[in-house]
Parts: sequence; C-alpha cells; structure tokens
Amino acid sequence: MAKTKGHTATLNSGCWHPHIREEFMTCSQDGTLRLWLTESPKQHKHVIKPRQQGGLKTNPTACAFSRDGNTVACGCFDGSIQMWDHRKNYVNTTAVLRDAHQKQSEISCISFSYLGSSLVSRGNDDTLKIWDLRNFRKPLHAFGNLFSRYEQTDCGFSPDDS
Repeated sequence: MAKTKGHTATLNSGCWHPHIREEFMTCSQDGTLRLWLTESPKQHKHVIKPRQQGGLKTNPTACAFSRDGNTVACGCFDGSIQMWDHRKNYVNTTAVLRDAHQKQSEISCISFSYLGSSLVSRGNDDTLKIWDLRNFRKPLHAFGNLFSRYEQTDCGFSPDDS
C-alpha cells in the first residue's frame, strides 16, 4: 500500500490541516490514512496504517487533526480510536482506545474540541461519546439511543466548547 501513489479503495473521510493550508488528510477502505500536500496531489506525503489488536489492519472510517495540528486521529471500523503525533514518523500510536465504541461498529465522526482537551466520537452503535484526552480511558459522557441511520452521521463541538 505504501508504494501506491494514492488510495486503492473508496474514501471514507477527509479534512484539512488547521494551520498548514496546503496539507490535508484522507482515510479509505484500503486501510490507510494519507497525508497530502496540494503542491503534489499525485503523491501522498505520509501513509499511516491503523491496526487492530493483534496487528491486523482495520479500516479508518473518520479522521481529524487536533486544533493545534499536532495530533492526527482516526476512528476505525473495529470501534477503536487511534492517534499519532503529527510531528513524528507515524510508526507508533500516541494513544489507542480499542473499545471506544462497540466492536465492529464503525465510527462515523471524530472531532477535537477547540481548546484541545476533549474529543467527541459518533459510532454506529447509536452512541455519541465525549472523551477527556488527559485521561483517555473512559468517556466523560456517553449518550445512547441516538439512532444512526447513515454512515456519514456527524458530530462536533460548539465554538465555545459547550
């Protein structure tokens, strides 16, 4: 996969870097996140491969940059949330939560708070969860019975983080 010039399957999500105008990220059914520069759109800058517990690949279904641009995060088909430091080489994750959502319940959206201390995730297990990034083990709040009819169901914070 890393030797291909682009994704080899359907795109699931994409977003722009919050500070570097020429950089964006996409994630795909081919099991990769890719970082791109608009100056060279035919060749990715970096390839990131999320993994399930045990090392098997999992498909990233949602992706986001932190507001300061230093963290890359993805929600995956296996219900996990995985993060990497954008300033490093993406070999090792900086944070992984394997059971963020129900197993095999893809995450349709993740979004960082404006202050950067929280993350919200929306899963096809009909839940929305707010996470404290300083203690990334259990959600601060979990809202259930939120019917998720579409794979593109979105989530986000208000500009004042309320």
